[in-house]
Order: sequence, then C-alpha cells, then structure tokens
Amino acid sequence: MRLACIGAQNTGKTTFIKEFIKRYPDYKTPVETYRDIIKKRKLKINREGTIANQWIIFDSIVKQYTEEQPENVIFDRSPLDAFIYTVYIAGNDEGLHDMYEQAVACMKTLDCILWFPAKGNDFPIKKDGLRDTDPEYRIKI
Repeated sequence: MRLACIGAQNTGKTTFIKEFIKRYPDYKTPVETYRDIIKKRKLKINREGTIANQWIIFDSIVKQYTEEQPENVIFDRSPLDAFIYTVYIAGNDEGLHDMYEQAVACMKTLDCILWFPAKGNDFPIKKDGLRDTDPEYRIKI
C-alpha cells in the first residue's frame, strides 16, 4: 500500500511514521526527503519562503511519488502539502494550476491519506531550524 501523511508542520507526522515503521517493518519511507533538499540548497521556507523555492520542494516531493518505491511505502509529505504552502506564500492559487494538477495526480496514486490536523493538535512544537514555531502559522497552513 502507498500511504501519505499530510498536514502542517509540528503535527506529529514524522514521529508517527517512525513508530509505524517499527510496528510494520515491511513499510519503508524514502531515505532522502524534501528536508534534505531544503538543507542542501539552503532554501528559505515557511513564511520566509518564495514561490521559486516552493517549486523546488514540490518537484522533489513529486519525484518521490513518481520514482519506483517499495510496494509498502509511507510518505512524510505529499505534493498537496507543498501546494498549500505555496498558496500561502503566493496569497492565492492564481498561476498555480499546473502545480495543483500535478498534486492531484500524485494523490490519486495513494491507497490511504492520513491527515494530521493542526487545530486541536497538542503535539509539541519543535524548534529544529526548519519548522516554523508559530502556532498561528501552523493553524493557517
């Protein structure tokens, strides 16, 4: 099965995946993630991000979805997440139709989508140099 965890940062997706893989070792998650791309390319993200940087992140996530993966895979992010962050930065979805269409196409390849909502989520906000620590921003995303 192809699974994806979606939602804003600091909602427990990565922690869930680590525990899920311990319990279900036949599932794998991609080794290199969008976080590695952000670090390697020193991309500004979140509220300081740019549409160009979001396209880089989006493309890296789409690549994961379109490359060959194990039969049982769980993704830490989806192209839909990257699209939502891009809309936040852009202020609207004008000019992002192609990104949206690609995101939808990738989402259709999934067997299950696990949504981690920010509202009502008491998962602790971690300051790790990548994630935005503003709880209001997390809710907006």
